[in-house]
Amino acid sequence: MRRTFITTHTKKELVILMPIAVNLPSKFKTVYTNILKTTPREGTIKLITNELKRQLLEYKLIEKKLDKKYGMSFEEFKRNEVVKRENYSFEVEGDYCDWELAIDGITTIKKEIQNIEKYISYWFWCRANHAVGKPSKKQYNLMRGVGFEPTNSCETRP
Repeated sequence: MRRTFITTHTKKELVILMPIAVNLPSKFKTVYTNILKTTPREGTIKLITNELKRQLLEYKLIEKKLDKKYGMSFEEFKRNEVVKRENYSFEVEGDYCDWELAIDGITTIKKEIQNIEKYISYWFWCRANHAVGKPSKKQYNLMRGVGFEPTNSCETRP
């Protein structure tokens, strides 16, 4: 199997995408084909994306619960020095940590979902255009037109 790296970047960031080999028991293949009705590659991407979305919802629920509990946003909570005003109580400090973790988690997971979506778009573009190897000037311009700045080749022929 030929393995090459995909590197894409926008003006703001550089995203390096590379294949990862995972050895799973052969019984997993039946799960992908019979239950998920997809290939192991596409099924794994779907499973990872769904898990990230689940975690994102969990963090958003924590943020919403604490917004409601204190009647303010986390920024207002910090600005009003609620922890200090409440004499550094265990509950309020714990809420501060949970709130901060939730907000950081939301930011991190949103970035990861965006990276996966970029990969999926790039991968499907390669499949749709039967792109293998270095893109031609025309392919390069098409990819740039949809937000990709390819510096290497598509992974494999679909």
